[in-house]
Amino acid sequence: ILDNSFKPQPTFALSAALACMATLTGRKFVFMGTAPNIYVINIGDSGIGKDMPQQMAQQIFIDTQLDVLLGSDDYTSDASLTDHLPGRPVRLDIIDEAKGLLASINKGKSEYGSKMNDILAKLWSSSNRKYLGRTKAGGEKIGAVYRPNVNLLCSTTPEGFSEGTTKEAFDTGLMGRFLYFLGDPDVEEAPLNFDESTSGTTPPLPEKCLNHLKWLGNFKPAGANQIGGITQEICAILPDDQAKKKLVEVRNIIINVKKNFDKEHIFLPVVNRLFEQLQKISMISALSRANQTIPVVTSEDVEFAFKVMCYTYHVGKSLAEKYVFQGFRDKEFKK
Repeated sequence: ILDNSFKPQPTFALSAALACMATLTGRKFVFMGTAPNIYVINIGDSGIGKDMPQQMAQQIFIDTQLDVLLGSDDYTSDASLTDHLPGRPVRLDIIDEAKGLLASINKGKSEYGSKMNDILAKLWSSSNRKYLGRTKAGGEKIGAVYRPNVNLLCSTTPEGFSEGTTKEAFDTGLMGRFLYFLGDPDVEEAPLNFDESTSGTTPPLPEKCLNHLKWLGNFKPAGANQIGGITQEICAILPDDQAKKKLVEVRNIIINVKKNFDKEHIFLPVVNRLFEQLQKISMISALSRANQTIPVVTSEDVEFAFKVMCYTYHVGKSLAEKYVFQGFRDKEFKK
């Protein structure tokens, strides 16, 4: 991703890579009862380089011949979120400018918006259980599916994040399910390429990486049953002894962090899900370095996930405190 970026943004490249891996491994692997689906939001000013990681994420799925896993680039209603889930339970939805989506979902100006908020929150939490779908006006249930794996890769500006997000969005839990990544405004542009042999082309995925992603995308757990063409069995990833110790250590850190938060603090819903997010990223880390074999989660995987958690925690907390307001009076006061 960085090799193909006009403005290389390592944080956005990482978030896009995590989203790709979460999609490729969805409905196949679990770790400590947690599935790998994630919601990502990249925050940065216009022209900072948010679009290339999203474009390269799409290209990765095309190169691996798994572009069937690419989903929607916008949501028009709750139906667009759920009605095709039974046939396409695994997907990556890439939302290029999420300001409108966030405003529609979070500000509750329409019945569809409030429903989408609720559906997205439930989908994130239903990745290792059954999602019961939505109820139509006549009482009919539609969109029910076992272990949906919907992943979001969104981007917006700080202003778009502020205008589209409310304190209630954190209170109700949806924004507490996101991982937050911030772009570097001072990043230098990549030098121009005048090599005639490569000019006009993009550096491809290394063959080893390409083969491993294809293996993950086409992996079927042993003894899997096909129900409606969808694999219903899963492969459990286990931690080694050092990883177990590290997980206990990190969990105690998160528990102590929670104690320092007032129950009304805007960011508490994010803190409440930090350990679950850490489990997801630990599993993604283990699967990404495995040489087309079922890995174990090591202490290095947990350490990597913990560093990502520390990063996204501080970024998200700063964004929430700076850009999310409790009404017009609070907004004017902070300005």
